[in-house]
Amino acid sequence: MKHLVLFLLALGSMGNTIAQSKQLDELVNAYAKVNQFNGAVLVAHGNRILYENAFGVKDAARQTNNDTNTLFRIYSVTKTFTATVIFKLIEEKKLSLDDRLSKFYPDFPKGDSITIQHLLMHKSGIYDYARGNDMKDQSEASFIRFLSAKPLEFSPGKGWGYSNSGYWLLGYIIQKVTGITYEEAVRRYIFLPCKMDHSGFDFKTLQHKNKATGYELFASGLKKEAEDLDPPGPYAAGAIYSTVGDLYRYYKAQQAFKLISRQSLNIAWTPDTINKHYGFGWQLDSIHGRKAISHGGGGPGFKSILYFIPQDSICVVLLNNNEVSNLDVLNHSICNLLYGKKYNIPIDIAVDSFKLQRYVGHYVFAPTFSLDITVEGGKLVAQPVGQPKHVMLAEKENYFYAIEHDVSLEFLVDESGVCNEAVLRQRGDEHHGKRQ
Repeated sequence: MKHLVLFLLALGSMGNTIAQSKQLDELVNAYAKVNQFNGAVLVAHGNRILYENAFGVKDAARQTNNDTNTLFRIYSVTKTFTATVIFKLIEEKKLSLDDRLSKFYPDFPKGDSITIQHLLMHKSGIYDYARGNDMKDQSEASFIRFLSAKPLEFSPGKGWGYSNSGYWLLGYIIQKVTGITYEEAVRRYIFLPCKMDHSGFDFKTLQHKNKATGYELFASGLKKEAEDLDPPGPYAAGAIYSTVGDLYRYYKAQQAFKLISRQSLNIAWTPDTINKHYGFGWQLDSIHGRKAISHGGGGPGFKSILYFIPQDSICVVLLNNNEVSNLDVLNHSICNLLYGKKYNIPIDIAVDSFKLQRYVGHYVFAPTFSLDITVEGGKLVAQPVGQPKHVMLAEKENYFYAIEHDVSLEFLVDESGVCNEAVLRQRGDEHHGKRQ
């Protein structure tokens, strides 16, 4: 009982569910109002859902809004599913962490040096196809030929490099070991036991009233749909779509050791010696002195986070159909709220369009870095040369910021109302750019 009392105090009176839900609603609403969250959220403690809600547009063209049953791509959160199936096959004595890639692909260059563990932990050195590829199709044979032609980026086990390719290979290995497709294996080992009835694959071809449209750019007067990925999409590295409710059921099954054993989870949540923030298919961190287990996902049109703190049985699920939002910022604010810590609520004041127009132009901050400033849909938009656009929020009429990149822009206006200089601040650094 003493531990329980201390725990409740540490969380700032978690027992007051109504007050906590109201605070969470105010917080998430604030992010939604400034277009930094457009999706569904679920926050749980123990066996109780503290807060579940949805915000914003599901499909602007059809004028439909998100709800808690909306289907979102979860992208790289899929990697935790792939890793879970691998550990299940290890428990069934069908695989080993020490199995070599050459066991499944005898001709793969240096395949006898690459293990299942290396693939799970991003320590294989295999080139990440997501950085660019010239595959004519997405068949297994084409994928293996493409990777075989790429030199390893480091000796297996001697470095760390995030590689979606490694998880594609794990998906193919799952198929070879089970004799069924990767998708069917995930359904058999995870979806069915968890009763995840609203999750699946092949999102682009899905015809469902609850399917969300993904957006590349998202502001009040500016919404640009993202180009979706053809099946199999990111495959075993990121092809799953789901709902906040289904991911919560997945979390609960993991916590109850209904999918894989406690021993397997302990291994999966063991940090790498090189990158201490990644284990076997899971991202690892700490918050307020407690271990946090998670994985995020991001790609065309969508962002996602599955985040939990095992010690305190806290789970946060954020699914968003706006690819530019930084869900880490919102997730961190939610956790701070739960632990009674300070958290920030974003603001975005209205700025007269005439005043916005005087900031439009090309600003050079360094020989290799410049920004194009435009006004679109009544909002200030910043675009680093050669990079995507970012809608900026207004804190003052000459001071704008982007939550997702922890960056701000202050425009210096002279006495005649002309702006010829901007100050860019990011993570404590300050840079001055001249308008050209």
